[in-house]
Amino acid sequence: MRFSASSRFIRKAKKLKEPRATMLRAALRRFAADSQDPLLHTHKLNGDLEAYWAFSVDDGLRVLFRWEGDEAFLLNLGSHDEVYQAGGSALATLTVPADVEGLGMGSPSSRIASRCLR
Repeated sequence: MRFSASSRFIRKAKKLKEPRATMLRAALRRFAADSQDPLLHTHKLNGDLEAYWAFSVDDGLRVLFRWEGDEAFLLNLGSHDEVYQAGGSALATLTVPADVEGLGMGSPSSRIASRCLR
């Protein structure tokens, strides 16, 4: 499966300290192999975030994403409160993904970049 990431996601990922940085890379590899892997606890969100999904890196770190066809666009990274309670206001600024090669995720799709928050 292919995925790309927002500049917000990249910025937060680069700030992670060990061992969380390693755990994030492992979770992203697991997500790429099987987005529904039970260890990730992938789930669709409700309410204001019903268009989004999330998976867990560890007990306190979540990845918020949105499906664009068969590709996932990683939007945000943080604690439960940072990711879920930020709601639409935090997501409204996420429109253009950054280059994600630094995280070993390949380059972003321009199609996803232009449609990430319809």
